[in-house]
Amino acid sequence: MSGIAGFIRLDGVVVDGSAIEAMLAAMARRGPDRQHGVSGPDHAFGQVLLATTPEALAELQPWKHAGDGCMVVSDSRLDNRPELLRQLGIDQPADEVGDARLLHAAWRRWGEDCADHLLGDFAFAIYDPARRQLSVARDVAGIRPLFYHHAPGRLFAFASQTEALRALPGVPAALNRPRLIDALVPSLQGYDNTSSFFAGIQRLPPAHTLSVAGDGRLQLREYWTPVGRPPDPWPRSEQDWADGLRERLRDAVRCRLRGHVRVGSMLSGGLDSSALVALASNELAAQGRGRLATFSAVSSIQDCPETRAIRWMQEHFDLDASSLDWQQVPQFIDRVASDWSQMGEPFDGAMALVECQYMAAAGQEVRVLFDGIDADTLFEEGGYLAALFRRGHWRALWHEARGQVRFYGEGASTGGFIKPVLKDVLIPTGMREALRRLRTPGLLRRIQSEARVDPVFAGQVDLAGRMRSLALMRARQPRKSSDGRAESWIGSTYTTAGLERYGRLAAAQGMESRHPFMDRRLLEYCAWVPSSLRLRDGWPKWLLRRAMAGILPDEVAWRRGKEHLGWRFNHQLFQRLAQHHSILAQPVASPVTEGIDPSALPLIRGDGPNTDVPKDWEARLAAAALVVWRQRVDHGGL
Repeated sequence: MSGIAGFIRLDGVVVDGSAIEAMLAAMARRGPDRQHGVSGPDHAFGQVLLATTPEALAELQPWKHAGDGCMVVSDSRLDNRPELLRQLGIDQPADEVGDARLLHAAWRRWGEDCADHLLGDFAFAIYDPARRQLSVARDVAGIRPLFYHHAPGRLFAFASQTEALRALPGVPAALNRPRLIDALVPSLQGYDNTSSFFAGIQRLPPAHTLSVAGDGRLQLREYWTPVGRPPDPWPRSEQDWADGLRERLRDAVRCRLRGHVRVGSMLSGGLDSSALVALASNELAAQGRGRLATFSAVSSIQDCPETRAIRWMQEHFDLDASSLDWQQVPQFIDRVASDWSQMGEPFDGAMALVECQYMAAAGQEVRVLFDGIDADTLFEEGGYLAALFRRGHWRALWHEARGQVRFYGEGASTGGFIKPVLKDVLIPTGMREALRRLRTPGLLRRIQSEARVDPVFAGQVDLAGRMRSLALMRARQPRKSSDGRAESWIGSTYTTAGLERYGRLAAAQGMESRHPFMDRRLLEYCAWVPSSLRLRDGWPKWLLRRAMAGILPDEVAWRRGKEHLGWRFNHQLFQRLAQHHSILAQPVASPVTEGIDPSALPLIRGDGPNTDVPKDWEARLAAAALVVWRQRVDHGGL
């Protein structure tokens, strides 16, 4: 992914042109192909470019319109370019028209509504010097990041990374202390779509625009919701639903294969990534573009269902397949451990498997990598079991619960699926809230113990209040249409957090992550999929399995369980961290260990892989990531 940055002065101070260069330098890893900045009396904009499409090389950004002087800068891949060119009256080959020119024409025609006419992944800014108005926007799923800082009456600045904003003089460096505890408590990692780890820096939410008037007033607006118009024509049968899903997913894959660089995909052996690999491999073959590069984590020393599924895919499709055995990748794990000192956010520390895959892909000159991690949100069945109970369909409820036990296997129980339904349906809302308050002290003690949180710090940042806010946010999910027929969890903050994390890791390797399941047309379609087609006979994502019939091997499409090898990569990483970061072996609390229970120090003991690992190693891994990230920030690293 590319990186963009810029700012406008609201106080009449003349812009120092060197400031934009410092912002771009902080994002250099995002732009291996070009870095360019421009400045005017009251503004400055810049881009570091990762060129993955022909149009990215058709213009130099930031781009200035010769007539009205408007300045445009973007991190984008627009999928409906031919349609936009026709609508905007631009009669040129699509590859010769850069995104900035296209965005400017769309903004001139549709104004602040222009983002709603775009398909694809984007974050962009348009500045109109005549009106001294800045408009910024972010795509519907939040694939491309955008942060901003606003000092009323003085400054407005934006960038793809917080590092770029903190490189700008005048942006405060104070940490957002409540966010530090989110790095330790897993359930809080998706606390919201707006905050960052810095008190003076906000995130622009997905599917939002933000306009900055000449007097500095901000106007934030949501321009899209997934529960809009229903499919037209409306599917009349289960097969119609499956056909519609397959064609939309195929089109989403086709759009994201476009470009002049090598494209690859992660292949986990699960349904989602396998569906993408199957469709992408077939499409590349049809275009005569060779084999799809795939990157998988496998195990060669045990009976591993995930590894078996990966092997089935490798046998069934003509792939340029790379497999990373979790016991045979010490060179990658050491690189991951070393890269911790450049970590974008503490959440990235527990992504060793994904980071190894990005490193392997970069080593094979892959510049774009698909992933299907986001499909779980797309096909979330939510309150389906509760709906069956309310309708009196108790036999169906029992059938689905038993089916999920078969799917998830060891550790799952029928009661585990039915009890939450009974609580939700039979206990009044007021009583549930009262019970939640009664349980809060015990819950907080358990969270603090398991996540190795300092109880004093938990009180200072109001951990209890954050947990209450999180519960209220979850209660507002999913988004529903006015008639109740459509519902979508795409607005979940956890989806955004996951997508941002993958994007940061990809950008650090000079790569672009692409997510076909987050295609706007697919999101809108799946919002209307009936719950009975999302969960059937205990099979999650039943409709996707039906849609891939005849394309995926049955052993993959109907594979049970959710086993994965991610924890093994993280386990290896934990054992090697002390060799790279001596601060983690320190027994005494310091400013960078703020928020962590002092009794957990040192976080890591011993000298290497043969050292005994404590039972709470995952909590210590999260704490270690926070410490290494904090050490970088506190000692002047961006």
